[in-house]
Amino acid sequence: MHDVDLTDEEVALAHRQGSAARDEFSETLETLTEEVSSVDALEILARAGFSLIMRGPDRIKQIGTKGLELFHIELVQALALARPRGVPNDEDDYPAVTQRVIDLIERNGQAYRGKAKCKTTNDFRANQQREMLALIQSWTLAVRGTRRGYQTQDYAEGLASAVNASFRHHFGCDASAVVAMLSSIMERSEFRLQAHIGHLRSWAQKKSGTAMIEAYVKSLEPEAAARVTAETVPWHRDKRRLHAHFWNLSEQRLREAFTFPLDELVADAPAEQRSALKEVVTSALMLRFGDVTEAFCNTSTSATRSA
Repeated sequence: MHDVDLTDEEVALAHRQGSAARDEFSETLETLTEEVSSVDALEILARAGFSLIMRGPDRIKQIGTKGLELFHIELVQALALARPRGVPNDEDDYPAVTQRVIDLIERNGQAYRGKAKCKTTNDFRANQQREMLALIQSWTLAVRGTRRGYQTQDYAEGLASAVNASFRHHFGCDASAVVAMLSSIMERSEFRLQAHIGHLRSWAQKKSGTAMIEAYVKSLEPEAAARVTAETVPWHRDKRRLHAHFWNLSEQRLREAFTFPLDELVADAPAEQRSALKEVVTSALMLRFGDVTEAFCNTSTSATRSA
Protein backbone atom coordinates (compact mmCIF):
# COMPACT_ATOMS: atom_id res chain seq x y z
CA MET A 1 0.00 0.00 0.00
CA HIS A 2 1.13 3.57 -0.67
CA ASP A 3 1.65 5.67 2.43
CA VAL A 4 1.37 8.97 0.53
CA ASP A 5 -1.12 10.43 -1.90
CA LEU A 6 -0.67 9.26 -5.49
CA THR A 7 0.38 11.55 -8.30
CA ASP A 8 -1.86 12.16 -11.28
CA GLU A 9 0.44 9.96 -13.38
CA GLU A 10 0.15 7.07 -10.91
CA VAL A 11 -3.64 7.41 -10.80
CA ALA A 12 -3.77 7.43 -14.60
CA LEU A 13 -1.61 4.27 -14.74
CA ALA A 14 -3.88 2.50 -12.23
CA HIS A 15 -6.94 3.48 -14.26
CA ARG A 16 -5.39 2.06 -17.43
CA GLN A 17 -4.59 -1.17 -15.63
CA GLY A 18 -8.13 -1.32 -14.25
CA SER A 19 -9.61 -0.66 -17.69
CA ALA A 20 -7.49 -3.45 -19.19
CA ALA A 21 -8.64 -5.79 -16.41
CA ARG A 22 -12.26 -4.84 -17.08
CA ASP A 23 -11.85 -5.70 -20.77
CA GLU A 24 -10.13 -8.96 -19.83
CA PHE A 25 -13.01 -9.81 -17.48
CA SER A 26 -15.65 -9.27 -20.20
CA GLU A 27 -13.68 -11.17 -22.83
CA THR A 28 -12.93 -14.17 -20.62
CA LEU A 29 -16.53 -14.33 -19.38
CA GLU A 30 -17.82 -14.36 -22.98
CA THR A 31 -15.35 -17.08 -23.98
CA LEU A 32 -16.16 -19.05 -20.84
CA THR A 33 -19.84 -19.00 -21.72
CA GLU A 34 -19.08 -20.29 -25.21
CA GLU A 35 -16.81 -23.06 -23.93
CA VAL A 36 -19.21 -24.26 -21.23
CA SER A 37 -22.14 -24.20 -23.65
CA SER A 38 -20.33 -26.02 -26.46
CA VAL A 39 -20.22 -29.44 -24.75
CA ASP A 40 -21.96 -31.41 -22.00
CA ALA A 41 -21.37 -29.11 -19.02
CA LEU A 42 -21.77 -31.98 -16.54
CA GLU A 43 -18.49 -33.43 -17.78
CA ILE A 44 -16.69 -30.13 -17.24
CA LEU A 45 -18.21 -29.63 -13.79
CA ALA A 46 -17.24 -33.15 -12.71
CA ARG A 47 -13.65 -32.71 -13.86
CA ALA A 48 -13.27 -29.18 -12.48
CA GLY A 49 -14.87 -30.21 -9.19
CA PHE A 50 -12.49 -33.13 -8.86
CA SER A 51 -9.53 -30.83 -9.57
CA LEU A 52 -10.68 -28.52 -6.78
CA ILE A 53 -11.12 -31.42 -4.36
CA MET A 54 -7.64 -32.72 -5.16
CA ARG A 55 -6.22 -29.24 -4.60
CA GLY A 56 -8.12 -28.81 -1.36
CA PRO A 57 -10.86 -26.12 -1.23
CA ASP A 58 -11.14 -23.27 1.25
CA ARG A 59 -7.50 -23.23 2.32
CA ILE A 60 -6.27 -19.85 3.48
CA LYS A 61 -2.79 -20.38 2.04
CA GLN A 62 -4.28 -20.68 -1.44
CA ILE A 63 -5.72 -17.16 -1.50
CA GLY A 64 -4.23 -15.29 -4.41
CA THR A 65 -2.29 -18.33 -5.65
CA LYS A 66 -2.73 -20.08 -8.97
CA GLY A 67 -5.40 -22.77 -9.05
CA LEU A 68 -9.13 -23.31 -8.80
CA GLU A 69 -11.14 -21.84 -5.95
CA LEU A 70 -14.66 -22.69 -4.82
CA PHE A 71 -16.24 -19.60 -6.38
CA HIS A 72 -14.73 -20.62 -9.74
CA ILE A 73 -16.80 -23.81 -9.71
CA GLU A 74 -19.88 -21.85 -8.66
CA LEU A 75 -19.48 -19.56 -11.67
CA VAL A 76 -19.06 -22.48 -14.09
CA GLN A 77 -22.18 -24.05 -12.58
CA ALA A 78 -24.16 -20.82 -12.99
CA LEU A 79 -23.04 -20.49 -16.62
CA ALA A 80 -23.93 -24.12 -17.29
CA LEU A 81 -27.42 -23.79 -15.80
CA ALA A 82 -28.12 -20.58 -17.71
CA ARG A 83 -28.49 -22.53 -20.96
CA PRO A 84 -29.87 -25.83 -22.21
CA ARG A 85 -27.58 -28.78 -21.60
CA GLY A 86 -25.12 -29.43 -24.41
CA VAL A 87 -25.57 -32.68 -26.31
CA PRO A 88 -22.94 -35.27 -25.29
CA ASN A 89 -20.61 -36.15 -28.15
CA ASP A 90 -18.04 -38.95 -28.03
CA GLU A 91 -15.71 -36.85 -30.17
CA ASP A 92 -15.58 -33.95 -27.69
CA ASP A 93 -12.14 -33.55 -26.11
CA TYR A 94 -13.29 -32.98 -22.52
CA PRO A 95 -9.81 -32.88 -20.94
CA ALA A 96 -8.82 -30.10 -23.35
CA VAL A 97 -12.08 -28.17 -22.92
CA THR A 98 -11.90 -28.49 -19.13
CA GLN A 99 -8.34 -27.19 -19.08
CA ARG A 100 -9.34 -24.22 -21.24
CA VAL A 101 -12.23 -23.48 -18.86
CA ILE A 102 -9.92 -23.73 -15.83
CA ASP A 103 -7.39 -21.38 -17.43
CA LEU A 104 -10.11 -18.93 -18.47
CA ILE A 105 -11.79 -18.86 -15.08
CA GLU A 106 -8.51 -18.18 -13.30
CA ARG A 107 -7.90 -15.26 -15.65
CA ASN A 108 -11.49 -14.13 -15.14
CA GLY A 109 -11.12 -14.12 -11.35
CA GLN A 110 -7.85 -12.22 -11.49
CA ALA A 111 -9.35 -9.71 -13.92
CA TYR A 112 -12.33 -9.16 -11.62
CA ARG A 113 -9.98 -8.23 -8.79
CA GLY A 114 -7.97 -6.02 -11.14
CA LYS A 115 -11.04 -3.98 -12.11
CA ALA A 116 -10.88 -2.35 -8.68
CA LYS A 117 -7.97 -0.21 -9.90
CA CYS A 118 -10.47 1.83 -11.90
CA LYS A 119 -11.52 3.33 -8.56
CA THR A 120 -8.04 4.55 -7.63
CA THR A 121 -7.83 8.20 -6.57
CA ASN A 122 -5.11 10.57 -5.41
CA ASP A 123 -6.30 10.22 -1.82
CA PHE A 124 -4.16 7.85 0.26
CA ARG A 125 -6.87 6.96 2.75
CA ALA A 126 -9.46 6.17 0.07
CA ASN A 127 -6.98 3.91 -1.74
CA GLN A 128 -6.04 2.20 1.52
CA GLN A 129 -9.70 1.48 2.23
CA ARG A 130 -10.22 0.13 -1.31
CA GLU A 131 -7.21 -2.19 -1.04
CA MET A 132 -8.40 -3.44 2.35
CA LEU A 133 -11.84 -4.19 0.92
CA ALA A 134 -10.21 -6.06 -1.97
CA LEU A 135 -8.22 -8.14 0.52
CA ILE A 136 -11.37 -8.95 2.53
CA GLN A 137 -13.11 -9.87 -0.72
CA SER A 138 -10.35 -12.33 -1.59
CA TRP A 139 -10.74 -14.01 1.78
CA THR A 140 -14.53 -14.09 1.43
CA LEU A 141 -14.28 -15.80 -1.96
CA ALA A 142 -11.94 -18.51 -0.72
CA VAL A 143 -13.05 -19.07 2.88
CA ARG A 144 -16.74 -19.72 3.58
CA GLY A 145 -17.31 -19.21 7.28
CA THR A 146 -15.57 -20.60 10.36
CA ARG A 147 -17.69 -23.66 11.03
CA ARG A 148 -16.69 -27.23 10.40
CA GLY A 149 -18.87 -29.23 8.06
CA TYR A 150 -20.26 -31.39 10.84
CA GLN A 151 -21.28 -28.26 12.78
CA THR A 152 -23.32 -26.96 9.87
CA GLN A 153 -24.92 -30.37 9.53
CA ASP A 154 -25.77 -30.44 13.24
CA TYR A 155 -27.37 -27.00 13.01
CA ALA A 156 -29.41 -28.04 9.97
CA GLU A 157 -30.64 -31.18 11.70
CA GLY A 158 -31.62 -29.22 14.80
CA LEU A 159 -33.52 -26.59 12.82
CA ALA A 160 -35.26 -29.26 10.76
CA SER A 161 -36.44 -31.08 13.88
CA ALA A 162 -37.95 -27.86 15.20
CA VAL A 163 -40.11 -27.30 12.11
CA ASN A 164 -40.97 -30.90 11.18
CA ALA A 165 -44.67 -30.67 12.05
CA SER A 166 -45.25 -27.48 10.07
CA PHE A 167 -43.08 -28.64 7.18
CA ARG A 168 -44.94 -31.95 6.97
CA HIS A 169 -48.28 -30.11 6.97
CA HIS A 170 -47.30 -27.93 4.00
CA PHE A 171 -45.10 -30.30 1.98
CA GLY A 172 -46.09 -33.82 3.03
CA CYS A 173 -42.67 -34.84 4.38
CA ASP A 174 -40.42 -33.98 7.30
CA ALA A 175 -37.78 -31.28 7.02
CA SER A 176 -35.51 -33.82 8.71
CA ALA A 177 -35.99 -36.14 5.72
CA VAL A 178 -34.76 -33.37 3.41
CA VAL A 179 -31.69 -32.72 5.56
CA ALA A 180 -30.99 -36.45 5.82
CA MET A 181 -31.18 -36.77 2.04
CA LEU A 182 -28.73 -33.88 1.53
CA SER A 183 -26.38 -35.35 4.13
CA SER A 184 -26.59 -38.69 2.35
CA ILE A 185 -25.55 -37.07 -0.93
CA MET A 186 -22.45 -35.62 0.72
CA GLU A 187 -21.55 -38.88 2.42
CA ARG A 188 -22.04 -40.97 -0.71
CA SER A 189 -20.11 -38.49 -2.83
CA GLU A 190 -17.24 -38.60 -0.36
CA PHE A 191 -17.27 -42.41 -0.38
CA ARG A 192 -17.29 -42.55 -4.17
CA LEU A 193 -14.53 -39.96 -4.52
CA GLN A 194 -12.31 -41.73 -2.00
CA ALA A 195 -12.83 -44.98 -3.90
CA HIS A 196 -11.98 -43.17 -7.12
CA ILE A 197 -8.81 -41.68 -5.64
CA GLY A 198 -7.85 -45.10 -4.27
CA HIS A 199 -8.25 -46.59 -7.74
CA LEU A 200 -6.13 -43.82 -9.24
CA ARG A 201 -3.32 -44.50 -6.79
CA SER A 202 -3.53 -48.25 -7.33
CA TRP A 203 -2.38 -48.03 -10.95
CA ALA A 204 -0.55 -44.67 -11.07
CA GLN A 205 2.08 -45.79 -8.57
CA LYS A 206 3.04 -48.98 -10.39
CA LYS A 207 6.57 -49.19 -11.80
CA SER A 208 5.81 -51.15 -14.96
CA GLY A 209 3.22 -50.85 -17.69
CA THR A 210 2.04 -54.41 -17.19
CA ALA A 211 1.50 -53.78 -13.48
CA MET A 212 -0.42 -50.57 -14.31
CA ILE A 213 -2.77 -52.46 -16.60
CA GLU A 214 -3.35 -55.22 -14.05
CA ALA A 215 -4.05 -52.71 -11.28
CA TYR A 216 -6.42 -50.64 -13.42
CA VAL A 217 -8.61 -53.55 -14.54
CA LYS A 218 -8.63 -55.34 -11.18
CA SER A 219 -11.85 -53.71 -9.96
CA LEU A 220 -13.66 -53.69 -13.30
CA GLU A 221 -16.39 -56.04 -14.44
CA PRO A 222 -14.96 -58.98 -16.44
CA GLU A 223 -16.20 -57.71 -19.80
CA ALA A 224 -14.83 -54.20 -19.25
CA ALA A 225 -11.56 -55.58 -17.85
CA ALA A 226 -11.06 -57.75 -20.93
CA ARG A 227 -11.78 -54.83 -23.26
CA VAL A 228 -9.38 -52.44 -21.50
CA THR A 229 -6.66 -55.10 -21.27
CA ALA A 230 -6.86 -55.93 -24.97
CA GLU A 231 -6.74 -52.23 -25.81
CA THR A 232 -3.73 -51.37 -23.65
CA VAL A 233 -1.49 -54.46 -23.69
CA PRO A 234 0.25 -53.26 -26.90
CA TRP A 235 1.40 -50.19 -24.94
CA HIS A 236 2.75 -52.08 -21.92
CA ARG A 237 6.24 -50.66 -22.48
CA ASP A 238 5.02 -47.08 -22.84
CA LYS A 239 4.15 -45.91 -19.31
CA ARG A 240 3.55 -42.33 -20.42
CA ARG A 241 0.93 -43.36 -22.95
CA LEU A 242 -0.69 -45.75 -20.48
CA HIS A 243 -0.83 -43.06 -17.81
CA ALA A 244 -2.49 -40.56 -20.16
CA HIS A 245 -4.97 -43.19 -21.37
CA PHE A 246 -5.91 -44.44 -17.90
CA TRP A 247 -6.20 -40.90 -16.58
CA ASN A 248 -8.63 -40.04 -19.38
CA LEU A 249 -10.66 -43.20 -18.67
CA SER A 250 -10.72 -42.28 -14.99
CA GLU A 251 -12.01 -38.80 -15.78
CA GLN A 252 -14.81 -40.32 -17.83
CA ARG A 253 -16.02 -42.02 -14.64
CA LEU A 254 -16.12 -38.80 -12.61
CA ARG A 255 -19.62 -37.79 -13.65
CA GLU A 256 -20.92 -41.04 -12.17
CA ALA A 257 -19.48 -40.06 -8.77
CA PHE A 258 -21.66 -36.94 -8.70
CA THR A 259 -24.82 -38.46 -10.23
CA PHE A 260 -27.70 -39.86 -8.17
CA PRO A 261 -31.04 -41.25 -9.41
CA LEU A 262 -33.93 -39.56 -7.64
CA ASP A 263 -35.34 -42.88 -6.39
CA GLU A 264 -31.98 -43.63 -4.79
CA LEU A 265 -31.94 -40.26 -3.03
CA VAL A 266 -35.28 -40.81 -1.31
CA ALA A 267 -34.85 -44.54 -0.62
CA ASP A 268 -33.93 -44.01 3.04
CA ALA A 269 -36.96 -41.81 3.80
CA PRO A 270 -40.16 -43.29 5.28
CA ALA A 271 -42.14 -44.93 2.47
CA GLU A 272 -45.16 -42.66 2.98
CA GLN A 273 -42.99 -39.53 2.58
CA ARG A 274 -40.98 -40.48 -0.51
CA SER A 275 -43.40 -39.08 -3.09
CA ALA A 276 -43.61 -35.74 -1.27
CA LEU A 277 -39.84 -35.67 -0.81
CA LYS A 278 -39.36 -36.14 -4.55
CA GLU A 279 -41.65 -33.17 -5.13
CA VAL A 280 -39.63 -31.02 -2.73
CA VAL A 281 -36.41 -32.01 -4.49
CA THR A 282 -37.66 -31.33 -8.01
CA SER A 283 -39.61 -28.16 -7.25
CA ALA A 284 -37.48 -26.44 -4.61
CA LEU A 285 -33.97 -27.92 -4.53
CA MET A 286 -33.21 -28.84 -8.11
CA LEU A 287 -32.05 -26.51 -10.86
CA ARG A 288 -32.40 -27.69 -14.44
CA PHE A 289 -30.39 -26.50 -17.40
CA GLY A 290 -31.82 -23.18 -18.51
CA ASP A 291 -33.38 -22.37 -15.12
CA VAL A 292 -30.71 -19.81 -14.26
CA THR A 293 -31.20 -16.65 -16.30
CA GLU A 294 -28.24 -14.54 -17.37
CA ALA A 295 -29.58 -11.67 -15.24
CA PHE A 296 -29.74 -13.93 -12.18
CA CYS A 297 -26.29 -15.32 -12.98
CA ASN A 298 -24.77 -11.83 -13.14
CA THR A 299 -26.56 -10.71 -9.99
CA SER A 300 -25.70 -13.78 -7.94
CA THR A 301 -22.03 -13.84 -8.90
CA SER A 302 -21.72 -10.13 -8.18
CA ALA A 303 -23.37 -10.63 -4.78
CA THR A 304 -21.04 -13.53 -4.01
CA ARG A 305 -18.01 -11.48 -4.90
CA SER A 306 -19.20 -8.49 -2.89
CA ALA A 307 -20.04 -10.54 0.22
